[in-house]
Amino acid sequence: KPADRYATLEDFAADIERWTQGHPIHARPVGLVETAWRWAGRHPLPASLLAALVVVLAVGSPLLALSLKDARAKLHRSLIEQARAERLLGTPGHRDQVLALLSRAAVISSSQEIRDEAAALLARPDLSPDGIAIPAPVPPENPVSDDPAHHWTASQNGQAWLSWHDSGKVRWWLDGREIRVWSPADGREIAGDFLNGGKDVIVAETSRGLVSGDKVLMEPGASPRIRFVTCSPDGKRIALARVDGLHVVNRENPAEFWHFGDAPARSAAAWSGDGSRIAITLGDRREVLILAAHTGALLTTIPATGMPEQLALDDCGDLLSMATDEGMLSLWDTAGGFKWSSLPHRSRGLSFSSGAPRLRSGSPDGGIVEWKIAAPFAFGYWQELARIKADGEVSGMALSPDATRLLTISAGCVAVWSMENMRQTGVILLENQRVDDRASAWWLGNQEILLQVPGGLERVALDAGGIPGAKQRVKRMPGASIRDVRPDGTWVVRVPDEEGNFIHETWPGGNADSAVLLERTPEPKDATTAKHQASGLTARLDRGRIEIKDTAGRSQLLTLPDNSGIAAILFSADGQRILGVTRTHRVFSWDLPELAAALSRAGL
Repeated sequence: KPADRYATLEDFAADIERWTQGHPIHARPVGLVETAWRWAGRHPLPASLLAALVVVLAVGSPLLALSLKDARAKLHRSLIEQARAERLLGTPGHRDQVLALLSRAAVISSSQEIRDEAAALLARPDLSPDGIAIPAPVPPENPVSDDPAHHWTASQNGQAWLSWHDSGKVRWWLDGREIRVWSPADGREIAGDFLNGGKDVIVAETSRGLVSGDKVLMEPGASPRIRFVTCSPDGKRIALARVDGLHVVNRENPAEFWHFGDAPARSAAAWSGDGSRIAITLGDRREVLILAAHTGALLTTIPATGMPEQLALDDCGDLLSMATDEGMLSLWDTAGGFKWSSLPHRSRGLSFSSGAPRLRSGSPDGGIVEWKIAAPFAFGYWQELARIKADGEVSGMALSPDATRLLTISAGCVAVWSMENMRQTGVILLENQRVDDRASAWWLGNQEILLQVPGGLERVALDAGGIPGAKQRVKRMPGASIRDVRPDGTWVVRVPDEEGNFIHETWPGGNADSAVLLERTPEPKDATTAKHQASGLTARLDRGRIEIKDTAGRSQLLTLPDNSGIAAILFSADGQRILGVTRTHRVFSWDLPELAAALSRAGL
């Protein structure tokens, strides 16, 4: 057929020439494989190189992908580990640095571990790395030309001044006017402090003794030499740092006092803003003593790497700042004795601002430097009453029926807390109990507590402020012990039967005459787990951390900033907060919506 054969002799000759040279012929269709094979025959070197490249790509691409995946995983892990190390190290400004590292890790791969690490970070305070210089008060022009002033001290508002002169005299200035001048007692140096924003002063070691305005509180030489004077925030008490320890007197009645220690004071005493705690350094020991301001009882001791020279406490006495002779400024947790942060700075006077968390320090050049304090976010330890703690083993906690108060139970005491103010309102000491004895406590309504100790039963009523009153003994059936008190006031009691075995009964309102036998033994409550019925949230302790899960199975691990052990946990009534108590009887809480919002804003 003409269609199946060459049209001309020239077409036939051209196809033979193409075949002999290895090119595809026109007589029949040629596939891609044959075309490539014939091309390779004509170009052996490029074909060999191309074949080698194909083999390399075929084998190397999966290996390269695995290598890149492994490198990303290692970088992800490295960023998280570096963030954790920076958090634990606590260098000033670490919060921003750690969040930046966690954000980089989240770009590679978002994970629950990143959120857990961020939650632990936000529970810690942070000190800004760079202080801000602020204008210092300018002392009034000294008109006393024949007695130059070598040192000036200003009140907080900068309106009042005390000036120390070469003659040993001290002058008080108010709004630029000289108000009063004092001469020193023989061989002593005057010390002083301001009251009422500088409208009054307290000065010691004058020729008239310790004076407040025109009133003489102590005669000259009536006490060992006074090195520093500081007044309580309310102006009612005076802390005299003396060569024989710390002496605190009532300003209105100096006969009312307490004394602590017998070594020379190395620094002025520092008062907390609420007047409940006082800090002092005595003798040559490298430590700061935290005392109860009303009694002088030693609450805790804070170690120092250098010799403390300047001290300051915040409003509640929870934070301590100290400046040492080694030129270091540090921030401490007073209850746990834990150092949050430190930076190099030589200080001439420390103070915390009231309200906004800031730390202020005088500099050797006369200026003032201020640092911002990033407070813990969505987390906080609750404020405790200033007292000596010997609470023993902590066993549990319970909310009042109206969810306004919290009860925490230990072997040595039962503590009452305000849910609204997040502070301790009262403590019920359990007398004649060993610290390893187990005590129990329950709410009887919202204003009364039932205590069970190895010695018997007691009821304690609370006043409107949550302060416990006197204990009232409750008659107890021999051999009976309370296992629980239900929200409706029904007691669950274990009692012996006639055969000497134990059974469980319910006593409505504690009335044994109306007892009803329980067929099943009630299961003991587990203080290490919690559940909020309305939201479906559950929580449990996991190796010292709290693991919270929602109904979708999402989890969040919460770690205490100082890694102290947790004894018990529970949810607030609205499920917005998880509360816990540490093994050293400190109450804390996380605000869960605030924490979730903070993590979302950080892109985590």
